[in-house]
Amino acid sequence: MKRSLRIGLLGLGCFALALLLRTPAEFAYHYLGNRLPAQLFDISGTVVKGQARGLAGNSILLENVRWSLRPGALFKGRLEYGTKLLVGDGKLRARTALAWDGAYHLTEVEGNVALAPLLPGMVPIAGGIDGRLSPNLELLRIDDGVLQAVRGEIRVNYLVLLQSPPVMLGNFVAEVEGDGPPWQMAVRDDGGPLRLTGRVNLSSAGSFEFDGLASARDEQDPVSGILNALGVAGQDGQRRIQFAGKL
Repeated sequence: MKRSLRIGLLGLGCFALALLLRTPAEFAYHYLGNRLPAQLFDISGTVVKGQARGLAGNSILLENVRWSLRPGALFKGRLEYGTKLLVGDGKLRARTALAWDGAYHLTEVEGNVALAPLLPGMVPIAGGIDGRLSPNLELLRIDDGVLQAVRGEIRVNYLVLLQSPPVMLGNFVAEVEGDGPPWQMAVRDDGGPLRLTGRVNLSSAGSFEFDGLASARDEQDPVSGILNALGVAGQDGQRRIQFAGKL
C-alpha cells in the first residue's frame, strides 16, 4: 500500500510539474506580478521561456525582456530565471529568482547599456547626462518593492554632460561598502577630464545622497569652466559637490 501511495504521489507531482511548465506566462504574471518592482506588458510564451515587449517602473520605460527557467533552482525551493533586458544597442543580464519568502534575488547582474534611458530626472543636472553603464553586481535583493541587500560595483564610462557643445567628464566607478541599509558607496573617477572622489548613501527606499570633491585635471578643459560656476575652489583646488535623488 505504501509503495502504491509513493507511486501515486510521484505521478501527481509529475503531472503538476507538467502543468507548471505549460502555464502561459501571462497567466502566471496575473498572480505574481504584484510583487515585481516593475510592470511587464505584451507578455508572451510560458513560465519556462518567454518574453515581454516592455518593462515600466519609476518613470522608466524599457523594451524587450526575455527569460528562461533554470530548473535546478527548483530543488532549492525557488523559481530562478536567466533574464536578459535589451536597452537600445546594449544588454543587461541577470539571474532572477523568486525565493520562498516572496523576495526577489538578482545575482550576476552585468551588461553594458546607454545610461540616459535609465536616469530620467534622477540626477539634477541641467541638460542631462549620458554615457555607458556597466554593472557588476553580485546581489540585489528586493522584497515588496523595497531594496534589502546590494553587493558589487557599477561603472560608468564616457560620461558626458549634454549641453551645447557636449562636455566629456570621463569614467567613474561606484563600489558598495559594508551592509545596510543605508548602504555606503565609494565613488571615484577612473580617468578623464573630471577628477572626482565621494560617497553615496543609498536607502532601502531607493533615495540617495552624494557628497564629494571635484576638480579639473586640465584648467584649460571645459570641465574647469563648469566647476568655476559652482563656486570658489578650496586651497587644494577642489570644489564640494552635493546632490540627492531617487532611483
